Amino acid sequence: MNDPKIDDLRLPMAVLNRVMKTVLPSGAAVSKDARTYIMRASSVFILYILSQAEEHAMSKKRKTVNVEDVMFVLKANGFDTIYESMNNAFDAYKASRPSKILKTKGPKRDERPSAPNPIERVKDIVLLGQGSDAGDIEDIIN
Repeated sequence: MNDPKIDDLRLPMAVLNRVMKTVLPSGAAVSKDARTYIMRASSVFILYILSQAEEHAMSKKRKTVNVEDVMFVLKANGFDTIYESMNNAFDAYKASRPSKILKTKGPKRDERPSAPNPIERVKDIVLLGQGSDAGDIEDIIN
């Protein structure tokens, strides 16, 4: 497989501009070269962390990289400040997540009321003597 160039994997400049605008004090200026450098450095950092996390997952005989792999790599590589920040952010995300799931998802399959079986309804009517003509049965089935 052909490995992509680092320039093909860079983050969008608009995203980085938004991050810089949020982090830097108002009125701070960043040169075009500095923006390009930050864009490339952030892409390299992400690729490095991801490749290390993938190796960690493979060492645990898993194919999927999960949060624990990324957190392990951050801690193992001395990114303690980032580790703490990400850990707190992820805990907050997990705490807010269940309420969203409950609001958006319907009841589980076992909790849903089942649709009445038309054949059972016909049997009930016939056995109870309520359905003596074919019109009643057709109404039930439809």
